[in-house]
Amino acid sequence: SISTITKTDLLIIPSLNHDYENTIRENGLLIDWIAKQYKNGAAIASICTGAFLLAATGLLDGKSCSTHWSAAHAFTKMFPQVRLQTDTFITDEYGMYTNGGA
Repeated sequence: SISTITKTDLLIIPSLNHDYENTIRENGLLIDWIAKQYKNGAAIASICTGAFLLAATGLLDGKSCSTHWSAAHAFTKMFPQVRLQTDTFITDEYGMYTNGGA
């Protein structure tokens, strides 16, 4: 179980299904764990719509991010405090790497 991992160097968040709100609602412990790992020095990479899970941590607030173009509307609606870069394939924000497609 990832709950037994106290420190890691890199997290890779995979692409999500398109039920973003439910996925976020059902993964509160994982979201908290991701934030804790970043605060402990881990780099985080999200693939495609995995950016939704990363944004749910609050770590991207006020920062730039990329996700798949087809999810842009839902992303900006759910996370208006994140600067979504719809024309950028890969975004690097202080050790958080997001990309625009799987």
